[in-house]
Amino acid sequence: MHTGSLVAKKTQRENCKCSKKCFEKIRGCYDLIFTQFYKLPSKNLQDSYLYGLMKRKFIERKRSRTGSRQSKTSTYIYTVCCNGQVITVCKNNIKYTWHHRK
Repeated sequence: MHTGSLVAKKTQRENCKCSKKCFEKIRGCYDLIFTQFYKLPSKNLQDSYLYGLMKRKFIERKRSRTGSRQSKTSTYIYTVCCNGQVITVCKNNIKYTWHHRK
């Protein structure tokens, strides 16, 4: 529920340490990302913005798996907009960036 209470300014979180080096790619963009996000006038628009960062991609080449698990049919691509460019980042980067403490 959106209560309208003030929260502490978000800052860059820990490094995800992935092979995509997404932490380094968007290092200088965190303030801009958060500013744009918090300028959105409603919680619904903020949620829509976050969902827009995730793109579902269907698996093009399916490999057979052994065991009881079925083959994956899709995966998700996570992106952020930085200086007018859409940059692909890992799931952990999104998680560390937008994590809300309770």
